[in-house]
This record gives sequence, C-alpha cells and structure tokens, in this order.
Amino acid sequence: MKERLPWFKCNPGLLLGAMAGQTADENLVYLTILMRIYETGGPIPDTPMRVGRRCGLSEKRTATAMESLSESGKICLSEGLIDSTTTHAVLEETESARKSAKIAGKASAAKRKEKIEQNQSEISTPVDLPLNGSATAGQPSKIEDIEEELSKDSSKKAVKKRKRKIQADEQPSDNQKSDAQSNGMTDREFRFEWQRFRDHHMAKDSLMADWDAAWRTWRSNWQKFNGKIAPEPPSPPPPPIGPDGKPERMIPVGKSHWTESQCRDQIARWNKTRSGWPEGALGGPPGSRDCKIPEEFWPDRCRGSPPKPASEQSLDLETIFEKEAAE
Repeated sequence: MKERLPWFKCNPGLLLGAMAGQTADENLVYLTILMRIYETGGPIPDTPMRVGRRCGLSEKRTATAMESLSESGKICLSEGLIDSTTTHAVLEETESARKSAKIAGKASAAKRKEKIEQNQSEISTPVDLPLNGSATAGQPSKIEDIEEELSKDSSKKAVKKRKRKIQADEQPSDNQKSDAQSNGMTDREFRFEWQRFRDHHMAKDSLMADWDAAWRTWRSNWQKFNGKIAPEPPSPPPPPIGPDGKPERMIPVGKSHWTESQCRDQIARWNKTRSGWPEGALGGPPGSRDCKIPEEFWPDRCRGSPPKPASEQSLDLETIFEKEAAE
C-alpha cells in the first residue's frame, strides 16, 4: 500500500461541478470514495458494505449509488478495486514530490558519509601516537568520538518502537484489561468497546507504535461521552468574616455549622440571662455532657469539672447562681 497523504489539493469548482445533478446518496458516496483514494494513495478495495458503513447508508443504497457513479464515469470498478480518474493528477504529483525527497535524502546521507570519512582521514597516524597506540592524555581520538556518536544513534533507533496495524484476530492485552478494570468498565462494556476500537482502526488502516496508549485514549473518550468521569467537587465557599474583619472558623454545632461569633453570642446571651437555652437544637447548657457547642466557648465556671447530664448540671448551675446573688 502506498504512503498516505497528509493533505491534498482541492479545486472546489471542479468538485462541485462533478457533483452537480447527483442525488444526495451519490454525492455522499462519491465524496467518501474520493477521500479514501486520497487517504490510501491509490485505488481502494472497499466493498459497498464497507463504504456504506462509512457513509451511514445501507449496503443496498450504497451499491445503487456506486453503480450510478460508475455509469456516469465518476468512478471505475474493476478487479475488486474502486478508482477515480480525477485523483490521478494529485497522486502523481505527490509521488513525484516523494521521489524528489528520496533523492534529496540520499544526497544528504552521502554528504554525512563524506564528512565522516574526512574526519577519519584527519586522525593522527600510528607514528604520531604514543608507543602504546593510545591518544594523548586528556585528548580522546576522533575515531572514539565517532564510535560513541554512532553507538548513541543505534541505541536510540533500537528503543524506538516500530509502528504496526491492528489485526482482525487480535485480542486485548493484559495492560488494556487492567486499564479498563481500574477505570470502572464492566466486562461487558470492555468487550463491546474493545471490538469497536479494533474495528475502527482496522477500517482506518491505522498504524500505531503503542496500541495500549491508543486504547487509553479511546477509553478516556468513552468515559467523557458516557458521563463516566465524576465531576470535580465544587470549591468550598469562602470563610465568613467576623466583626473584627478577619475570617472565622466554622464550628460543627449539632447538625449545622456556626461561626465562632455565633457560638460566642449564644453563650453570652445565656450567661447574661441564665435562661432561654434551646436544649432541643443545642443539647444541654454549657457544662453538661450533651451540650452541642464546644467547650472552648463555655464560661470559665463551666469548665474544669467532669461533664454531667443536663438535668444534674442545671441544678449545679442554679446553686452557682444563688451563691453569686447572695454575694
């Protein structure tokens, strides 16, 4: 198969003129066939079923459109191949440019070889070297530098993977199975999506150096299009600002959260009136075991003693109040 074209020249006037008077099915099939010929660089072995799959048409409608295009001379059907004479000029121009690039590449390689030979000829002769045949201390010979450079280039080429096509009988790799499982795909979803992944790249004749990476891209798109990626949690609201203009902490109080100033205000009101404590929402008053407001906000007289039930604590507080009134 010839090298694929990354792009091609298009004359809109000629293309629109060729499509004039055709049905919608014929135009769609015609454009698809042209794109496939430009993509592969020559006649294509596609069947009506395969072309129809690309167009979204049934095999029958695609075959009818192809027969009509063949009768009008827009495409040629022979020996199981589909061709179009309108593509020949562009393909020939591309082939000519490719040959020119090949010749230029050979000329460049010849220049590099000539430069290496020239460098080797400048190396000191054995007479100029010390008796042990080594280069002067601290000055490595040029041939050693060249050998080191060549070894680096060969190692880079060895590391680089060769591209290959996916095969019709290819099965998922262990890395692909592990990736699907770790990203929440069920076995059924993985089998279905992997078959679609394989068929898609077979239809496109894709060449990949790393099919595991190609699968990860496919799986990521599947997650995105099917809403499988959990949305990012909303950012927390900014902390409230207290009376002094500084940010305040949010204190868990029962089933809600209060600011520090709200806790202090509630304790101050209770401490002033010694009544009106909302036990349903806030539990017992400060000093009791079931008080919902943290101890750091309690009055000093309510701290430092073992916590007691609300009923017992209320009696102790009444005693405290009586003593303070008597004083």
